[in-house]
Amino acid sequence: MEADTLYTEPAYYRLLFRERTHDRAFYERVTRPGQTILELGVGDGRVALALAEKDRRVLGVDASAPMLEALQARKRECSSTVAARVTAMHADARTLRLRRSFERVVQPFNGIAHFRDHAALHELLATVRAHLAPDGLFAFDVMLPDPRLLAGGASSIPRVEHPRTGAVCRVEERYDYDAIRQVLTVTTTLVERESGARQTLELRLRQLFPQETQLLLETSGFEIVERSEELGDSIAYVCRLRT
Repeated sequence: MEADTLYTEPAYYRLLFRERTHDRAFYERVTRPGQTILELGVGDGRVALALAEKDRRVLGVDASAPMLEALQARKRECSSTVAARVTAMHADARTLRLRRSFERVVQPFNGIAHFRDHAALHELLATVRAHLAPDGLFAFDVMLPDPRLLAGGASSIPRVEHPRTGAVCRVEERYDYDAIRQVLTVTTTLVERESGARQTLELRLRQLFPQETQLLLETSGFEIVERSEELGDSIAYVCRLRT
């Protein structure tokens, strides 16, 4: 599965999503103090560190080395107690096998959408099954497909300071939707206003519709315990293994 280049630029990722905090309450609600949680797609630790502040321990997995480096940097911004509660490893969630189980497995912020075809989705859910304790819960959220983005188009921001280089840039963003594969590609180009240098970042996301997600879970051996629209732009799911 080809990597998304957005995740090679953690500073820009953090700038994009610095105001996204409303999903943390959901993951706090579905976990418990003292639990060790497996987070698939831990990224720079946005959710993991928030859970650690609430006395959860998190083992985070991510396929992006730059994002894991950013997580280590964020840990240095935290207290030693909180930082010690989060550990991370570089691995592919499709093939991960830790030979241990967890009471909670979580995958925040539309992480499932990075598994863009049928085979990858089922491999991901096989990993969840392999690590979920018999009475454990799998919690995740899926963004609702936005018809405006699926229609394609472009937008721009005239002036942004690049969070890593400090250069003043123009940001150009393009949206392209492959309806057959159900994959939305977001292409972001940062153009330095002084030199004209260009940096292109891509993000490709599988668009999962609610009935499709339900069928995927059912055919992969999960029972939906809770389905909530509390996150606004996403549907949040809590599932358990079907007995």
